[in-house]
Amino acid sequence: AAEAKAAAEAKAAAEAKAAALTRTAAGGKPWADVSEEEEEILECFHNFDDNSSGFIGSDQFRTMMTAMGGDPMTDDEFMEIMEEVPRNSDGEINYVAYVHMMFSS
Repeated sequence: AAEAKAAAEAKAAAEAKAAALTRTAAGGKPWADVSEEEEEILECFHNFDDNSSGFIGSDQFRTMMTAMGGDPMTDDEFMEIMEEVPRNSDGEINYVAYVHMMFSS
């Protein structure tokens, strides 16, 4: 129970920071004030973000994960990752929050 609560709090903190980053974005990119390493990963995701919204579809996300040097994932591996990925009500992935979450843990 404590582990689930800590995970929920970490996810909420990542989403709050992503929302703040999105609000303060400049130059058409939905983030600001991130490390150089985060910036590099966000740029990769941004290349898949057709409307610069900070969100991409799950197919794009899977392609991006493979393009970043990962081995092709099985469907089960992908579904496991998708359980942790912050998404909006349309099921699109908030990649800004996802990258922040990766660097916060």
